[in-house]
Amino acid sequence: MDTRIDLAVARPTPIRWISHRCVVWLTIAILLSFANDAVLRFGSSRNALTRVNYLRDCPTRHDRTAILGSSMLANAVAAKSLSERLNGETIQLALGGQGVQEQALIWDLYCERHRCDLLVLEVHDDSLMEGSLPTPLREDRYATYLDDPLIHKHLVQYSGPLRVAVWRYVPMWVFAEFSSTIGWQDWVGYLKGNPYDPNAPALYATSPVSSIAGFKPQSVEQQALEEKQIDPKLQAAFQMILDTAANTGTRVLLVEPPRYGKRLTSKKLTTSERRGFASPALVAGTFHFSKSLEMNAANFDDIRHAGKLGSERFTVELADACAQALK
Repeated sequence: MDTRIDLAVARPTPIRWISHRCVVWLTIAILLSFANDAVLRFGSSRNALTRVNYLRDCPTRHDRTAILGSSMLANAVAAKSLSERLNGETIQLALGGQGVQEQALIWDLYCERHRCDLLVLEVHDDSLMEGSLPTPLREDRYATYLDDPLIHKHLVQYSGPLRVAVWRYVPMWVFAEFSSTIGWQDWVGYLKGNPYDPNAPALYATSPVSSIAGFKPQSVEQQALEEKQIDPKLQAAFQMILDTAANTGTRVLLVEPPRYGKRLTSKKLTTSERRGFASPALVAGTFHFSKSLEMNAANFDDIRHAGKLGSERFTVELADACAQALK
């Protein structure tokens, strides 16, 4: 019997050898992906510097005031100064790039364990208009918390049940790859152990715009935004904030954030205000900063954001309004 044929048959073909190696490397890649996913999710849920972890894990708070809005209100209010003037704690829940839908999520998350006497709530046409922000709710910040019923409810309302269901099977590194807020930096925050500062000051520009001419290009951009219509989904999210305030017995002071040279209030906003209040008795009113401060370019880094000097001046005015609303 010719054994050479048997030996030739026993040898693996190049294609089979390559396929075996592909299976091995694919298996290793899948295992590493799941391991990396577990590591990133652990870091995201343990990073003490993030606001969502702070609200879920910190001791129960009862604040004098809570500030809720975007960077426009965050830059205009010095939280620590407001606390001193009102003789009570202020928590800064406003955040840059935070749309109304994310504000509704954060407010519900706060009210789940904490309480405040007065909610200082940002309101203006920009926040309710279509396309006001690229993403009214940054989902990647909450990808770790899909099992939290409250967060899950908000994500489903914003993105739909199908998309949220898919997230359960998408590795965390997919979110982290396109995010500057989650990923391995969560582990850095976790290892450092620095606590979240609920009264942290806003991040002011390092080189404020010092001339009125510097605001002109931004004014043209703002006029284009004002021609858009109010988004029903954003208005519903704003209504949700008011509903939660009413259910918890929290007074609300609507604050139109300062903007250089021109207030944001329009007929559209006035109409939405009239039909939008869930409980008018709890709404203390709408507060506007004085035009003398809004017309002073030295108070702003750009047309939408107050600078450090402006923040100090705007906080003094807001403190007086808060004191009246709390009586």
